Amino acid sequence: LLALHGTGLIASAGPLPVTSYLGFGDSPFSGTPFADFHLEDMEDGLLNTLGLSVVSNTPGTTIGAIGMNPNADSVDEDDGVIDGLGRDGMSLAEVNNISTENLGYTFSFDPVSLGYLPTHVGLVWTDGGFGRSTIVEFFDADGELLGSIGPTPVGDNSFAGGTAEDRFFGAIFEEGVASMTIRTPGGVNVLEVDHIQYGIVPTPATLAAIVASGLLVPRRGRRG
Repeated sequence: LLALHGTGLIASAGPLPVTSYLGFGDSPFSGTPFADFHLEDMEDGLLNTLGLSVVSNTPGTTIGAIGMNPNADSVDEDDGVIDGLGRDGMSLAEVNNISTENLGYTFSFDPVSLGYLPTHVGLVWTDGGFGRSTIVEFFDADGELLGSIGPTPVGDNSFAGGTAEDRFFGAIFEEGVASMTIRTPGGVNVLEVDHIQYGIVPTPATLAAIVASGLLVPRRGRRG
């Protein structure tokens, strides 16, 4: 079910510039008039936001919530204060530490449970390989590449929980995004991400279809 938060309509914008990110206020999606929106910040220790799933592209790895340790790197605001450290918040990474950066993680969006494919998708890179460059790719429902960002150098040679290097990677596609992959070619250390975010701002045609379907009901965006 969808809720109309505003009447803003979109044109396909493609991949967005990579930007610094210490909290959701830094997201290019902050303030957007979404019909429906979700933010998975991992702070409940689970990836359990509606319509979102993730797999590692390296067989044999396990991905889950990590945090509350000297090497953890959550988004800065998630521990309640922006202080240059993310050690006391939760983020998402491999939990068996066998190195998955090269092939990365793929996040998928379920149009059945959501009632749509999101037009706006993004995540925050919070840690990864020393001096490596990161790529984020966006795909449609047929697995075709819609666009990509990078390679962008973001590694700062530290796994000490600092947040100054945290970067937002995102995109806007009118036709909807079915999945996105983040990877660091040649990377051999833990790839850590947080604040996976996605939602829909309808085009005129999409809005008409939503209204006609009866799915438009009052509902607020939420965190997971």
